[in-house]
Amino acid sequence: MLKSRLRLLKKKEETPNGIIKEGVNFYPASYLKLPLSKIEREILKTVNNLSVKSKVFVNLNAISDEEIHVILSKSKILCLIPIAMDNLEKFLKLRELIYNDQIKKFRKNIKNRLLDHRALRKDETELKFALEVKFIFKSESVKNLRRNNFKFKNEEKCYLDDNVLLNEELKKEILLSKKSKEMTEEDHNNIIHLLAPEYVIPKAKENKNIPTIVENPKDIDITSFLLDSSQIDIINDIKLGNSLILASAGSGKSVILFSKALKIAAKNPDKEVLVLCFNKNLASYYEWKISISGFRVRNLKCLTFHKFLENILSENVMSVRFRKKDDEYWTKVFERARQLVKTSNTLKKYFGIFIDEIQIFKPEWYKFCIDMLEDLDKNYLSICGDVSQNVNKNIKAGIAPWQGKGLPNYRGRSIRLNKNYRNTKEITNYMNSFINKVKKSIEQYSIEVENQNEMYVLGESLYSGDKVRYFESSRLNVIDKIIEEIEYYNEVKKIPLQEIAVLFPYRQYGLKKYYIDYWLENKLKEKYIDFTSIISSGNNLGKYYSQIEGVVLSTIESSLGLDFDAVILTGLLPLGEYKKSKQLARKRKITEEVKEEFLDAVNKIYTGCTRARKNLSIISDVSSTESDYVKFIKESI
Repeated sequence: MLKSRLRLLKKKEETPNGIIKEGVNFYPASYLKLPLSKIEREILKTVNNLSVKSKVFVNLNAISDEEIHVILSKSKILCLIPIAMDNLEKFLKLRELIYNDQIKKFRKNIKNRLLDHRALRKDETELKFALEVKFIFKSESVKNLRRNNFKFKNEEKCYLDDNVLLNEELKKEILLSKKSKEMTEEDHNNIIHLLAPEYVIPKAKENKNIPTIVENPKDIDITSFLLDSSQIDIINDIKLGNSLILASAGSGKSVILFSKALKIAAKNPDKEVLVLCFNKNLASYYEWKISISGFRVRNLKCLTFHKFLENILSENVMSVRFRKKDDEYWTKVFERARQLVKTSNTLKKYFGIFIDEIQIFKPEWYKFCIDMLEDLDKNYLSICGDVSQNVNKNIKAGIAPWQGKGLPNYRGRSIRLNKNYRNTKEITNYMNSFINKVKKSIEQYSIEVENQNEMYVLGESLYSGDKVRYFESSRLNVIDKIIEEIEYYNEVKKIPLQEIAVLFPYRQYGLKKYYIDYWLENKLKEKYIDFTSIISSGNNLGKYYSQIEGVVLSTIESSLGLDFDAVILTGLLPLGEYKKSKQLARKRKITEEVKEEFLDAVNKIYTGCTRARKNLSIISDVSSTESDYVKFIKESI
């Protein structure tokens, strides 16, 4: 037993940066940048030199704010708890006082968490795979023992065999497993989903209805996808103060922002962390991710900015009485909340605030969020956005909400993401063609856009798909054409209805008696096609993301932050009608209002099209000779 534990493995040179050696993958790849102790570096160096196919996850807060390292091999889950001492004799003296309870707690909690997932358990009490949770010492401990001829009592030997792993035994421990089923890539992802939910993207399996909040992951079927190495590196690049993630649609910026928030909340369980966004469907999706993670993070909240304001007033026994929640109501709510921040000394402040869709926030909202931090220099303020998705015109003359006097400076504190994980190459190429035509008009009509080169930039797509489909139809026939396209995607392409979205800029345009949403809902009912509207307006809250059944109907604004296998963009007739920006060449004078409407219309098209992962159809009920927007769309095919 113990003699075999004293054999030293031959040392090998460490690979540059300790990033990836054949057979061993580290997450994060740049793990040496983490605040590791000398002992931990020795342990990970040994792991890195092993020729055993495995995944190594460094510094996970799997069950508490205490960090462990997790190694996944083909048939074993090995959780390592580093011991910050090089003296086994001292450790054994302290085991009754400290370490017995600690390792029992770790074993019980990790096993119970993994048992939550139906794909990982053999029955209600046993996992399909071998799980080992052990303390680990570095190899110098063995040298000291041999040099000092230390003798163990039998009970100490047994304790060490059951609970302690020496650095040089790692290879044997990883390879050795009790009778255990071999793990697949999906099994690995499901394990990490429960031990490090910040590293995966969960997705409900096809044709499964999912509740808004899930009390236990075993209640649903989900599939998890591990983020790539560069994304995990960014998630672990955490600094106090302010930071900005700026990227285009499909770059995974929302995923990274939320993962950073989840990691900070797990590391600081006694601190309050808040994720804010504009779109309630995105907030609903975030809450769903927390509820299925098995990560009972009680100090992390995900809210829309408006719900956040209402909560502040409610917690301070204040309210605003209006018949409906219109713009006037929200203005009043914001002013009362802002006044409360100025006058109250007991208002709850936050250790970390993470703002998604920052381009939709008004500058005064952003300033309000900063004021809700305990201390900007000692806290976390992270924002992310895409200035091209300014669907509600809060970016004036191209100046973003985070830019201005008296606001935090993001120079040297910003991250730019260049990959496009969402859209196919065909959709990306199509949108780049569309954008190039838009930019020519921006220059031709002197439309001021600050940092124009940063707008409408799509990252490099990673996979190919079908060509973008374009159809022109009359106002009378457009609904039939939409139904035809839904049936094509569902019956021919075999795309589930809940992965098909019909998006439009506006629900209706009263001046022309144009009611695209109403007409479409009636036709879907007539055809017995299930659908869900996720549109918010006034007191109508629509359905949450997690309550979707059937085809999704949404305005472009309400779909922000979401994506679908197939998107049908339609209802283009109202674009440019309000300020008459449809054909700029025919206008004698192009006012600033007209220019703003032009940018707004382009942003809506850009945002709507980039919701599509694999398939994009555009059905226009206005001809390309009547609208510059439709002309750009048609000529980009």
